Amino acid sequence: MRRARIIAVAVAALFTVLLSTAGTAQAEEPSYRGQFGMWITGFDADVAAANGYEIVTYPDGSQQSVPADPDDETREPSAVLHPNSTQVVHDEKWGDCGYSFIEGDQVAPHTIWLRSGFKVNGPAIGFQWTIELQDENGISYQGDGHGLPGTSDRWDRYWDDLNQYGWSTQDVVSPSWVQKADGSICVSYGPGIFWYVTY
Repeated sequence: MRRARIIAVAVAALFTVLLSTAGTAQAEEPSYRGQFGMWITGFDADVAAANGYEIVTYPDGSQQSVPADPDDETREPSAVLHPNSTQVVHDEKWGDCGYSFIEGDQVAPHTIWLRSGFKVNGPAIGFQWTIELQDENGISYQGDGHGLPGTSDRWDRYWDDLNQYGWSTQDVVSPSWVQKADGSICVSYGPGIFWYVTY
């Protein structure tokens, strides 16, 4: 009886150690984690009021959550939600061999510019770059690609007078890669931007 109890305690202790080790292994942080921006998409007026805020609408249609008591310095206003924003948008994605980016802005009714490119950690000898543009009218592509002299670690290009209508997204998509002089191939994993392009 006593021997059975000792075995049961030993098995329970071993089981506890195994579970705690497995839990530790699962809780480790990944060595690389992608990051994506977060954007305000709307407000809940009841939640705001219950927490000492109110939602205000400005003449241009944009909205913001502000402290209900203007003298309350313990609360900060939210970012402004621009439903028809034409602000400059920029995104970049980092990896183990460098980063890629895309940015743009509206320059006239239904007309935008874009700039995209990369910087890698060593000389580049060639690349292929593809940008997908999507709006109310469908999908189109812009791109570039050629050899590089092997003395530079960066490239970018500017596209202007691109037509876009309404909600518009622009993403660096596959195949977008850089051939480095050391033989490694660096692939861009999709920085992207979006905004509302007014007519």
